[in-house]
Amino acid sequence: FCLSILAAHAGQTSNIAPSQTSSFQLFKLTLTVLASTDWAKQKLTFGKATGKLLTAEEAKACGAHFYDTDGLFNFLWRLGPFISEISWEAQRCLRILDTEADPYEAVFGQQAAAPSLQWDLTVRTAPLRPGALCPAMSKPQQATILSAMAPADAPEASQLA
Repeated sequence: FCLSILAAHAGQTSNIAPSQTSSFQLFKLTLTVLASTDWAKQKLTFGKATGKLLTAEEAKACGAHFYDTDGLFNFLWRLGPFISEISWEAQRCLRILDTEADPYEAVFGQQAAAPSLQWDLTVRTAPLRPGALCPAMSKPQQATILSAMAPADAPEASQLA
């Protein structure tokens, strides 16, 4: 939802007719909003091209401020702790989109050769036997028996933690 509302905001404030904007251009406009806004100092309001400075009280409330047209609801209230990382990622993606001939894999794919392009951490474990994750599910049982049991994921799978 956050990305779609940012895309709608970017489309409205870009002064480009919707019929003349491709999905690629709209994606870049959205990334530009994420990358160019100084979220620690300013807030955005849906449909308004320029941001306003945060009040001291707003700056303490959360890390990202993007409000509805009435200025009451902050669409990005949950992104506060992560907005600097999201902004950095938007800047990286914009650089890639402007320099790569085929940027899809670098932006959306997992690049094992470059750890800086990996978003998630990959953990490899030794293979588990087929019934290791859900031993109680390997044979058909009634729902009443399963609901009374402890979690089905038990013996070997819990040893991974």
